Amino acid sequence: MELKWLSGFIVAHSANIFQFGFAPIVCSAVTFIVYSSLGNDLEASVVFPSIALFVIMVIPLQLVPMGIGMATELKVGARVVLCPHVGVRS
Repeated sequence: MELKWLSGFIVAHSANIFQFGFAPIVCSAVTFIVYSSLGNDLEASVVFPSIALFVIMVIPLQLVPMGIGMATELKVGARVVLCPHVGVRS
């Protein structure tokens, strides 16, 4: 039972790491595809500042889910420390 749960957790964690690395590439590609499909020309004066902006935005966007995960871990840890008898089966 525990091994099955651990296997699912590892798969979900791997998918999450893959998403963090792949999402900026997909966002950049979709943005440029939409921009060019609207009839605009992709020129260096447009592409390079856009890529720089995407790079600047990547780190804050990755920190938000990490912060939510840390807050959840803090809540669970505080519950265990402050009320250790809750949830213990005898």
